[in-house]
Amino acid sequence: MYDSTFYIIILLVSLAVIGILVFVLKPVDKEHKISPLSSLAFGFILTGILFNKNRVFGYSLIFIGVVFAILDIIRNRSNKPG
Repeated sequence: MYDSTFYIIILLVSLAVIGILVFVLKPVDKEHKISPLSSLAFGFILTGILFNKNRVFGYSLIFIGVVFAILDIIRNRSNKPG
């Protein structure tokens, strides 16, 4: 097994655990639509994972996706009242 495959497996398992914890610990009061910025971040991260053969290009796409995700989190937190 290659090292990159091992890291991708760790990434996917950790994302699954975080997703399960979010749904278990936080009750959903209303439907949340995915924002365009977060869907763009998701697309960049998936594309970066798919282009893992060219490491510089793949990791750059993952980095861009993470930056978009962080910007979306900051934007959503600043819009919340309280």
